[in-house]
Amino acid sequence: ALAVAAVLWQRPAVPRSATTIAVVPLLPSGPDTSLARLGRDLVLTLSASLDGVGPIRTADPHSILAQVPSGRPSLSLAEAMVLARRHGAASVLHGSLVREGGLVRLDLALHSDPAAEPLARVGLTMEPDSIAAATDSATRSLLRQIWLRGNAPTASLEAALRTRSVSALRAFLEGEQAMIGSRWEEAFDAYRRTIEADSTFWLAYARYSYAASWQLQTPEPELLARLRAHRDDLPERERRHVEADLADTATVRLARFLELCTRYPTYWLGWLVYADELFHHGPLVGHTRAEAIDSFERATELNPSLAPAWEHLAILFLRDRDTAASTLALERLDQLGARPALRAGGWGDPILAFRLLDRLAQQDEKGAQQWLDSVAWDIARNRRTGQSFYDPLLYGYPAVQIVLSRRVLELGPPAVEVEGNRRALALSFAARGAWDSALALASDLPGPHGPLQRYRLGALGVVLDGVSARDLGTVRAALRGAALDSAGQYELAWLDALVAARSGDRAGFVAARTRLEPGTAGAPVEFTRSVRALGLALDGRIAAAAESLTDLETGLAETAYLGPGEYRYGYLLGFHRTLAVRWLLRSGDTLAASRLLTWAETPFLIYLSTVWSLPALAPAYLERARIEAARGHSEQSAAFYREFLRFYDMPPPTYQTAIAEARRSAGRDR
Repeated sequence: ALAVAAVLWQRPAVPRSATTIAVVPLLPSGPDTSLARLGRDLVLTLSASLDGVGPIRTADPHSILAQVPSGRPSLSLAEAMVLARRHGAASVLHGSLVREGGLVRLDLALHSDPAAEPLARVGLTMEPDSIAAATDSATRSLLRQIWLRGNAPTASLEAALRTRSVSALRAFLEGEQAMIGSRWEEAFDAYRRTIEADSTFWLAYARYSYAASWQLQTPEPELLARLRAHRDDLPERERRHVEADLADTATVRLARFLELCTRYPTYWLGWLVYADELFHHGPLVGHTRAEAIDSFERATELNPSLAPAWEHLAILFLRDRDTAASTLALERLDQLGARPALRAGGWGDPILAFRLLDRLAQQDEKGAQQWLDSVAWDIARNRRTGQSFYDPLLYGYPAVQIVLSRRVLELGPPAVEVEGNRRALALSFAARGAWDSALALASDLPGPHGPLQRYRLGALGVVLDGVSARDLGTVRAALRGAALDSAGQYELAWLDALVAARSGDRAGFVAARTRLEPGTAGAPVEFTRSVRALGLALDGRIAAAAESLTDLETGLAETAYLGPGEYRYGYLLGFHRTLAVRWLLRSGDTLAASRLLTWAETPFLIYLSTVWSLPALAPAYLERARIEAARGHSEQSAAFYREFLRFYDMPPPTYQTAIAEARRSAGRDR
């Protein structure tokens, strides 16, 4: 008897093929849009209800629905089996919906082999609006038929989603369908209505937060606080997603999202968010653009209609000048009709900008000229941000940015665009190495902080050996008596200390450092620790200076975007990484220097203030080229030398030897 009991106990709860199930959209009878919608909603509800019952796991319903766009016929059984296998499922729940008067007839079958008898069949009649009751009935019937040991457990949609509100469920399903189709504004509104209908529907809080981020909005703090407090009430996958969002450093955040995607490889939303984190923050903590590309491509494999992923891929491919891949990405954006959504953020028309960048990447000068006027007109008339993710400067075309910004200014744009394009002109000349022109143009920067920004640019020129500290005297003199707020005063003291340290002016350095002493004026730690490292270098303690500044910079890279220091960090980035890399290389720590230099991989879209670090990009490529050459990686070294030469086409005299070195190594001797 004991032996029989042991055998029975070892018997699986369900057939092995029923442990992983893909639910596909139910086939409506004829061109009935409401039935088609019901057939798609049932994918979400049945998947949620079955998932986690004993050993049963269901394929990600969002990815399944993304593979079967609304408006196309539902899948045949053979097609459904192929899709199920692609998503790691051994069986597929396939069926149809037929109207019977005012009711709907639902017929389902669970198949593990199209040529064999189904593992289970379900037939029921339902009210068109009773999706929760129909889901519960279908789930119970399926479980009774496939359960092999004892009585089948009870499963319900209410237990899975944790809501009893019919109106909340209806709004939630609207949000789910909108999110799958990248209709983020619609999804955002639907999840908000879900929460209004049921304030304890925690999964809706998570979805609301995701939709808000893709709308460039921040959810209400009280809603985020409630989501954090109740994250343990979420299904495991969503709980892991929320906990990844809550990570307080970039490295931990990226690691958690990678773990999430590894555990749930068909979860397209996880891949999208992981890719976005890699895109914006990855290069600051040692990741490359290639990793972001791989993750965005995985997201689009799972959800081909994912417009944000295609947009980011277009940016990355255009930055890499991979014209075949960028053409595909732009075609997908056109097919998806993404243009209105991309324009909604006030950035102007990104598609126009992409067309210009595409011509530039293909070295089609005539074609680029044709698009340039259209982009200039669009910026002057439609953009209200002063700069955008799509400016040529961000893609390695500072000379084109100069032509574009001048045309925009000729068209009489609003004040924010006047300021932004004047700044772009100064930064573009600096990015090319033409520091005299950059500082002359920076004298036109408006507002009380205009002179400070000019001094900031000049100080970066000092760090990059493009401007002498002595020649910066007139720029500094323009700040005497300037009405700066406390943040401006702190920055001014830091810049004074930096310029003094670089020129060996110990007395000037000590005077500036005194204005930043901790506890006397509440100076930001970014400035006080930076000055401490400068002092070590001034004393000849290069290894200690390198360690100190590297620790500060890596700490800021991990956390600055999570707090109020993000603006300062954007412009500190170029200063700190340049100095730290030089000190590390002098100390012989090539590995640490290489890790810091991956910042050149970022598309510079992290914070608006990051544009102030762009002039440090060419020298960063020069250092990367030299490191790779020393490692014997001649091809990679030549590529970095070419990037250096692409930017520094108007180099200062101090870089003439480096220019000759780069031309020889890149095969561009002239």
